[in-house]
Amino acid sequence: MALARLLAGRPIRAVALDLPVAQALAQGRTEVLLPGGSVRNGFFSLVGSWAEELLARVRADLFFLGADAFDLEGVTNHTFEEAAVKRKAMEVSRKTVLLTDGSKWGKRAPAFVAPLGALDLVITT
Repeated sequence: MALARLLAGRPIRAVALDLPVAQALAQGRTEVLLPGGSVRNGFFSLVGSWAEELLARVRADLFFLGADAFDLEGVTNHTFEEAAVKRKAMEVSRKTVLLTDGSKWGKRAPAFVAPLGALDLVITT
């Protein structure tokens, strides 16, 4: 969310995978696209086959990936549907940057997203 606030208003086109990020970005000259799909209750992320199908048609330069957990084996998430959307976003992007806080290091959630080797950069606090 902090990155969305920093980028808001800049002349960029962004594909937001959740509604709070879209809302934070949608200012000034920033164009925000949403892939659709189902809204995950309480978290407001966009999941499901509709989101994945639309993302398959996108070509992105950079994907900023959030994670519920990550360790030496890779990035994981608490829901399989959200993990699938994140994998699709990685697939259609030239580079993937993991943005997460250090408290998530060494933890593991049930849904595998990607190995650490698939990331171009990891940024933690």
